[in-house]
Amino acid sequence: MEVRGHILAPGSYSPAGGSGGRLQELRERQRGLRQALGLRLRELRRLCLQEAVSRARREAQAQVQVQTQVLEAARRLAAVPGLPPEQRRRRQRLQAEAAQRLRQLRAQLGGPGHDENGSLCELPALENGKEYAKADSRYMTSDDFTVAMETVTAWAWGPLSFLTFLALLRQHPARYILQLVVSLGQLYGDILYFATEALAGWTHSDPRPLYFWVYFVGLNGLWVLVPGLLLLDAGHQLATAQRGHDRPRHKAH
Repeated sequence: MEVRGHILAPGSYSPAGGSGGRLQELRERQRGLRQALGLRLRELRRLCLQEAVSRARREAQAQVQVQTQVLEAARRLAAVPGLPPEQRRRRQRLQAEAAQRLRQLRAQLGGPGHDENGSLCELPALENGKEYAKADSRYMTSDDFTVAMETVTAWAWGPLSFLTFLALLRQHPARYILQLVVSLGQLYGDILYFATEALAGWTHSDPRPLYFWVYFVGLNGLWVLVPGLLLLDAGHQLATAQRGHDRPRHKAH
């Protein structure tokens, strides 16, 4: 082939000249830009979702605070002395509805039961706590008495109960003293638990039979019955030991 007086060998002529490498470079750059754009879009979606979740959480927290105040106001209205029975029952129903609404808001808000991705963890203890709070709304509002009582239970009676169990297993001489102390502490705390609610007019408990008689009275009644029996047993064992110690000893001749 002859071009302007030059003879080109077959296969040495390229119609696109040196643009082939340039076109490949442009394609690679285009691919890189698309990947970068996709990453930026995903990051933007993630930020928008976080902002929406954060805004919804702030709104839910504000609703929880308002509903907590509503529940406290309903509790005070139900605790007014001298109300006719029908009016007191009506106010207790209003209080139960306010407590139910607060539980729903707290369930929507979540909190300690949520994992790092925002989904609710399957925590049986958390679910049981929420269920029991239907019987006693003090566990939803961080009531001063319940917080103090449960703190003492967790840091004092819990470890002492375990220590008493070990002492009974090993037949330690102080086992019945520990049993007496722990049983008396548990019994005293449960009596205060019932007494404070009775003085408040049972305004924190749900009046429905399942939650009042089964959850509130039945479950807590076990903490009166069992420590009471253990207290009697410890007292009997200690009295028997003391009686044997006080018995006159005859000298052998």
